[in-house]
Amino acid sequence: MATKNYAEYINTEYGSIVGATITKVRPMTATELEESGWEDRYGSVPMVIELSNGEQLIPSMDPEGNGAGHIFVESVA
Repeated sequence: MATKNYAEYINTEYGSIVGATITKVRPMTATELEESGWEDRYGSVPMVIELSNGEQLIPSMDPEGNGAGHIFVESVA
């Protein structure tokens, strides 16, 4: 994907979260896991990041949503 098209895709898919703040980080509920077709496995932590605008971020291992993913938290100082 060309850089310009990639930037447009990112803005279209994720632009709505710009300016939102994280209000809560929590584990997925059993119901959410079941609805997603995921299991608590592979050492990943199925989690939901709730935002102030009502949206949720749910880390996935791949674009197809085949399982929970991981987030690295790093200091940039």
